Amino acid sequence: MPSSYVHNSSCATITPNLQLNVLQKLKIIAKVLCFQNLNNIMTNDM
Repeated sequence: MPSSYVHNSSCATITPNLQLNVLQKLKIIAKVLCFQNLNNIMTNDM
């Protein structure tokens, strides 16, 4: 556990921008999936 924690923290300090980009992409994907689900619900209700 400690060794993996140190590895993760070092990677976090080295590539903060990369993590931000990944988080933004995940948020966009989540929005798209939510939008698709809303469309499916709307079409099913119609």
